[in-house]
Parts: sequence; structure tokens; C-alpha cells
Amino acid sequence: MYIISTYLIYLLVITIIFNNFFKFLTGAEIISLADEVLFIWVIFYITYEVLLNRMHKFIGILFSVVALFITVSIYTGNSPLFKIVVQAILHIKFFLFAYFFYKQRAYINLYFLFKTIFFITLLGILVNLFLGSSYYSIVGVTEIYRSELLPRIIGFQFNANLLSLVLSVSYIYISLALKTTTRKFIFITSGFTILILLTGSRSALVVFPIVAYIFFMAKEDIRRVFKIAISIFITLIFLSILFYLRDSDIFLKTSENISLMTDAEDTLYIRAIMIYYSFILAEEYFPFGAGVATFGSVLSQNSVIYQKLGIAHLHFFEEMEGVYDSNLASILGELGIFGIAVYIFLLYKTYKLFNFSNRVYIFALTIFIFLISSKTAVFFQGYSSTLFGIGLAMAGGRRDENIADK
Repeated sequence: MYIISTYLIYLLVITIIFNNFFKFLTGAEIISLADEVLFIWVIFYITYEVLLNRMHKFIGILFSVVALFITVSIYTGNSPLFKIVVQAILHIKFFLFAYFFYKQRAYINLYFLFKTIFFITLLGILVNLFLGSSYYSIVGVTEIYRSELLPRIIGFQFNANLLSLVLSVSYIYISLALKTTTRKFIFITSGFTILILLTGSRSALVVFPIVAYIFFMAKEDIRRVFKIAISIFITLIFLSILFYLRDSDIFLKTSENISLMTDAEDTLYIRAIMIYYSFILAEEYFPFGAGVATFGSVLSQNSVIYQKLGIAHLHFFEEMEGVYDSNLASILGELGIFGIAVYIFLLYKTYKLFNFSNRVYIFALTIFIFLISSKTAVFFQGYSSTLFGIGLAMAGGRRDENIADK
């Protein structure tokens, strides 16, 4: 039975990470349901544990959080009860996935699974680069340029931002979880810098100062004075890169996006609109927000909040296009300052759950997840929930469940 479930998990995870590629090969839209199938599996698994009176305290915390989300959302009264309950559960999707993989590490080789994802990803990058512009025509994806030289590579993910997430987790793991010398670290960093720059992902670039700082601070053979000097040096290098890129397309686009946020009502940049109005909602419904299933979440379609804000007529909200790309906007708008505090607390508890092994790696990955959530639907999306859940769980390797749960 365990063998069957192990291979099913392998199959579901690979299908989720390379969902667009498999849909392209088969033409079957049903493949898109892999995320939902895994989510249902996770729910049944946790329910089974609860019925057997084996509920982990981490799950108890998540149940309490869902109850709080439902309570404050009923109080605001901006969404039907059914939507509130379902969306409150979807709001903790990442944490449920992380727990599920935490438990599964005793039975399946998550490190092997991630290595498989990584090498398939590299193969996709090579195919993308080798075929050039014809690759985009073959797979039916529009070429998007961040510079005049090359279009953003999409690999087998068919999405540059999703590809950059796999590369980021891989970089963090190789640099911090494996025994890496300073010379190897510099070589690894150079390689991943090139790859992530090729994806054109601006938000993923934050991974480099995080990893570099933690890598050198964790080295016991470096004196404190040198660590301070290294910290200053890393900061200067990062600022130098920003200065060097100030006239490049990737930097100008980022600056433009930030400036748009000061005048969101006059722009069609969706993230600017979402972040701008999330602050308005956080102030209007202080401190609990407008309630779940009202703003920037999957079940917020046709929400009365969009009508109250006067933005329901925009095609983003009619088509629900890109409105839940930023978890920061979704959480701040729906749950206010209270919600931000809850998610920081949940990330801390997640870190504590996994920090029995490779603590430096777990810390770096947790910080990266927190920072990337402002530009990505980390906590609600199946792709990122699966990827980061495995990324956290594989650090511990296989362990006896009795030992792990003590």
C-alpha cells in the first residue's frame, strides 16, 4: 500500500510542477486537477490522523487559525458563509502541504523527488535555449522580453516566474544544506545568477543576498570582525548590482511598477492595484480586514468589495486575471494587520516544525518564502505550496516518526 501511495505522490508532484508541459503533450485539461487531487489527499490524510486521535499540535494551531479567519469574516459580513469556510481552508493550503510532506518524509525519498524536479527543470532550460524562438512557437507561449538580447526562458514550466522558484529553492538547498566550500559557493552562485537572470524574474533575485549573508554568517571558522566586513561587502555588492542595472529593462520595469503604486487608480498594472487597495481595506476594516473570499483570493469573484471600491468593471476582476498573484495584497485586504501577524506566526511555527535538521537552510528558505509572498501566491497556490513544502521537508531526510513527533 505504501509503495502505491509513494508512486502516486511522485506522479502528482511531478504533474503539478510541470503541469503546463503535460497538458501540452496530452492536450488533456483534466491534468490541471492534479493540484486539487493532492489537496483532497492532504485533507483526508489529516482527517484520518484526527479521527485516530493522532493530531499533531501544528494541525491544532492551523485549525484554530481557520476558526479565527471564519469568525472575523462572518463579523465583517462581506461574503456568504460557504465561501468563507472554503476560502479560510484554502488560506492555509501551504501550511497543510508542508505538514503533509513533513509526515511523508518517513516513507518517501523527498530528496530524490526534488532532484528529479531539478534535473527535469535543467533539461527544460537547455531545450528552451537550444531551440530559441522556435521553442515558444512550438509550445504556444508568447515570447516576453526583459532585455533586447533574449526572451525570458520558460523551460518545461512554460512560465518564467514558476521556473525561477524551482531554481531559487535549488540554489538555497545546494548552497546551505549540502557541505559547500566558499569556492564552490561562489561558483554555484555565479551559475544560478545567470539562470535566474535568464528567467527575467525580478522578485527571485532577492534569494542571492539572503543566501550569501546566511552562508558566511553560519561559518564558524570566520571571526566576528570578518563577518561584519563580509556583511558590509555583500551589501555593497548588492547596491553595486542595482547601480549597474539601473538603466536596464529589468530595473526600469521594477522601478516603474513601484511608482505605479502611488497612483493605482490610473494604472492597469494589476499588482499595483491590488496592493494599493489592500491598504485601503486594511485601514477601513482595521484591524481584521474585509474578510476572506472578498479580495484577491480564489473565491473573491463577484465580491461586493470590488463593487464598493469601484474596480469591479476592470477586466482583471471580471476575468479574475492576476488578482491573486500577491499574497501580501490578499492577506492585508482580507485579514488586515491581524492577518499579516497570523501568517508571520504560522511561518515561525513552520520553521520550528522543520528546524530539527539543516537549520541554516530551513531558516533561509523560510525567509525567502516570506519575502517572495509579496509577489507570488505562495500560501494559496498549489505549485508553490507543493514546491516549498517539499523544499522544507526534504532537509530532514527519512526519520522515524516517533522521533520526529516528540
